[in-house]
Amino acid sequence: MVRHVNTSAYFRVKGWENSHLTVEMARHKYESQRLHTFMLPAALRLNYVWGTMGKILISALLTVYLGSIGSDGRVFERCELARTLRDNYGFGRENLGDYDDLNLFVLGVCLAFYESSLDTSKRGGPNTDGSYDHGLFQINDGYWCYPPDQYADCNVACDNLRNDDITDDIACVRLIFQRHGFDAWYGWLNNCKGTNVEANWVADCNIG
Repeated sequence: MVRHVNTSAYFRVKGWENSHLTVEMARHKYESQRLHTFMLPAALRLNYVWGTMGKILISALLTVYLGSIGSDGRVFERCELARTLRDNYGFGRENLGDYDDLNLFVLGVCLAFYESSLDTSKRGGPNTDGSYDHGLFQINDGYWCYPPDQYADCNVACDNLRNDDITDDIACVRLIFQRHGFDAWYGWLNNCKGTNVEANWVADCNIG
């Protein structure tokens, strides 16, 4: 059984009868100190967590920023790419087997859309063999660009396939097409082949 203590008498004995410190004030002070002692480690832990998360976030943003500085790629608009392929690179009507007398730039737009979403800076992979794909047409570094240097039949650096100048991309695409046709690309096989690419991709571009 808890013994009852006459707190008023206790304070008088201690000579605190005129003190402004009351029992309630003392209790409040005690509870505040106890709460502060309990919360301090939690506050330190929270500060550590937020500090760590902040460092991770800053590091990620810095990586993205530096990557954007180092990359000078671009994303084409659909009709813009069609005109670029026709006017700047001579993609015109050619005999393409199943696509006889069809503008090559039409096929190029469909292919580039499904390979890279028209983004010249895209780097795809890794593929099952560990290789990567580069640029607007996702040209594979296992066979066509370097590094590695084992094949690199297009004799072009893979980094140069991911900038905003697609001249070397086009030269490499022509070589690949000469050897394998558009079937060398899964984006073509799975999405463009057998479809009305002209109606689907450039009919509204006002390109002759």
